[in-house]
Order: sequence, then C-alpha cells, then structure tokens
Amino acid sequence: MSIALAIDAGFGMMKYSYRHNEQAAFACFPSVVLPTRARPNLPQISRARQTTLVEFEGRTYLVGPDIRHELAGNDFGRDLTDAYYQSPIYHALMRGALAFMGEKTIDVLVLGLPMDRFDFPDLISGLESHYTGRIDLGFGRTVDIRKVIIHPQPFGGYVGLGRYLSQINETLTKYPQAQIGPLNSPQAIRDLNVLVVDPGAYTLDWLFMSPTGPVRAASAAANNAGRHRVVRRLYDLICSEIGRKPPISLLFDIDDAERAGRTIRVDGRVFDFRDARFRVLIEEAVDDSVQQMFEHLGGNADRIDMIAVVGGEPNHVARSIAKRRPNIPLFVTPSSGNLPSIFTNLCGFQEYAEAIASQEQA
Repeated sequence: MSIALAIDAGFGMMKYSYRHNEQAAFACFPSVVLPTRARPNLPQISRARQTTLVEFEGRTYLVGPDIRHELAGNDFGRDLTDAYYQSPIYHALMRGALAFMGEKTIDVLVLGLPMDRFDFPDLISGLESHYTGRIDLGFGRTVDIRKVIIHPQPFGGYVGLGRYLSQINETLTKYPQAQIGPLNSPQAIRDLNVLVVDPGAYTLDWLFMSPTGPVRAASAAANNAGRHRVVRRLYDLICSEIGRKPPISLLFDIDDAERAGRTIRVDGRVFDFRDARFRVLIEEAVDDSVQQMFEHLGGNADRIDMIAVVGGEPNHVARSIAKRRPNIPLFVTPSSGNLPSIFTNLCGFQEYAEAIASQEQA
C-alpha cells in the first residue's frame, strides 16, 4: 500500500499528517526551533516533554509541540520574513515533521506554501528537488520520499471543504437571497465561485476558485497581515500599560490566551483580551488586512457565490468580511471539535496526496 502524507508549513504552526491504525491522523507543533548542541542534561521531574532533535547542515535543532517551554527571555526561534521558506528554521521544522511522522518511506508528500510564494518558481522547484529522495533527519534517522507536490495553502482548504458539507448547507439556509443549495455532494462545491480565505500567522492568503479552476488575478496574499499582527499589537498595549517591554517570548502566551478567551498574567497584573481596549486593537488590525484583500479582488468580489474562511483563527477575519459583504454566504470552519479549522488545509492536502498515490498505484 502506498504511503501518502502531507505537511502544511505555516509561519505559526507546522501541521502534518501521520498514519494511525492505517488511517490518516493530524497533528501540529509551533513553527519554532531552538538551536542547541544536545538535549538539556536534566532529570525528568514530572512528565515527558514532546520535542525531538534534528540536524540540518551540521547544526542541531530542538523542535516539537512543547518547544515554547524551552524558550526564555527574548528567545523567539521563529522566522517571520519572506525568506522563511529558504531558511534553516524552515528546513529544521520540516525535518521535525518528518521525524514525528515516523515513516521510513513516503510515496507521495504534498506540501503547502503561501499564495505569494508561487510568484517564485525557482523556490517551488528547489523545494520539490530538496525533499525528493533520501532526507537525513539526524541521529541515524532517514526517510525516502519518492514524489513531492507543492500547492498553495488555500487550495488545501478548498479541497478540504467537502468534509464540512452538512455545515455548509446549514450556513446556506441563512442566506435565502443567494438561492444556493442544498449541496448534495462535495463535488457540488466545484460548481460555485468560492473565495477561500486563509488567515495565517504572518500572511492573509485568499484563493478565488471558479468552476473551471483558480482565478489567478483574483488570488493573492498580503504579508504582515496575519495573526502575528494582532498578537504584536496586544503585546505593545501591554508594554505601554506596565511601562516596560516584557520578554518577546510572551507573544506565544498572548496568542494562546486570546484564542482561548483566557486572561493572562504579566508582571503580577491580569489582562483580559475581551476588554474593549483590546477588542478595538484586534478589529483595527484585522479590518486593515481584509480591506487589502477586497481592494485586490476589485470587481471579482461581486462574482463570489460563497466565502469560506479557514485557518487557525478564522473568526476575527470572518467578522470583518461579514461587515463588508453581509449578503454573500459566509462559511467559517469551526475552531474546535473533531476537525478544527487549523487542519482544514492539511486535510485537503492529505486527500490530494491519497488521490495521487492511488492513481500512480493503478
């Protein structure tokens, strides 16, 4: 049986599929690496920490779900620049994902990149070449990858929409003026003009899919328009209120607390991001990014049949879109549950990888 898997490598989270009981399962860890020489020589006191060591170009890196607990002070371990997908951080994270997959051989591996990276064909072909063949993960571990395919991240979200068919039909009933639905199968989604919006950690990506395929002129990405922009503004407000700059690693705690609706304690003071002063900052940051998207769409926005918002934190962006286009059916992938929105792109890539593997096997 062919082994088909996928990796959705974002600026904020590394999402990957793996085999569990002969079925595809999904997991993720922060897109953070910690250069290190060896695992800290401390005794295990309470519980195992989920990290692994990998090697790239002679250097050793620590990656994994619990990597943030190793960060201190102004350690950040994250690359939020246009050079991310060519950096040692990206390649260390890729090796971490491959290590957690636990496979010796992968027949088809689908990778996701932001929309704007496809303006650089040499980058795409370079990554396909780099990850085809035998990959050394370090410490005696290797994986042989036979075929690599790279697609825009929102394309995975588009393919993955079929898993939400019942929720999409429920959404369509709330927009009777659109006169769409019910959709009888995932294939029926392809008959619509669908705008897939993917708010990531650093970019806001959007893909406009027509019944005949993507509309390239209406699809793009805005840099420095993702989740990090929101988190950074919250951090700056905390700085102004406590009168100094706390460690930059606090950005991770702010991100987690705001997503979960929890308070955060900094320097002995509690901050609640549901308070009005924080909500105004969040809305301003998100509205500006969404405005960039609609300016790029131009007249194509009037051709949209349905908007689907995917990604790790879709709700803020969805609220901003709803204010601008209240009559267009707007489906928001759920942030929690059996298939949370953070894995929507990855699920689509996994389906695509399995389809390619099945075709080649046939």
